[in-house]
Amino acid sequence: MPNEFLDIDLLNLEKEWVQQPKKYYIWGKRLSKAKKKLEKSKVSLDLIKSEIDSMIRSDPEKHGLVKATEAAISNTVLQNEEYKKAMDKHIRLKYKVDILQTAVNAMIQRKEALESAVRLHGQSYFSVPKANSITKETVDSMLEEGRKNRRKSK
Repeated sequence: MPNEFLDIDLLNLEKEWVQQPKKYYIWGKRLSKAKKKLEKSKVSLDLIKSEIDSMIRSDPEKHGLVKATEAAISNTVLQNEEYKKAMDKHIRLKYKVDILQTAVNAMIQRKEALESAVRLHGQSYFSVPKANSITKETVDSMLEEGRKNRRKSK
């Protein structure tokens, strides 16, 4: 996921401020959609687990169990290919949610960076330094003053 959405154009702070809520909303909405998919995945995973558990309990020998203990049934469920695929999908969706949560958190950091940039701008941090206008006479006078001070100190 490219992270250009976090870039701030310091020369266009007003534009960045106008875009900030929209960007935050977009990433928040993506996160919400991903969380919804994750919840659906969790329900699906639980349903698959329940169905496999029921199949094993109805005919333990068919699934290679001599004695149908809770631990043996749980272990057999975990080894089921359908369950493994559902768990893998769930893990991938959880990872996506975590990444999107990080993006939303980064948008909060972006807002704080914008606030700081505006404060710095108000303090003329980004201004171009300007030299004082010193005349040739002032420079000559300062040099002569320095020479006199050196002579006196000898």
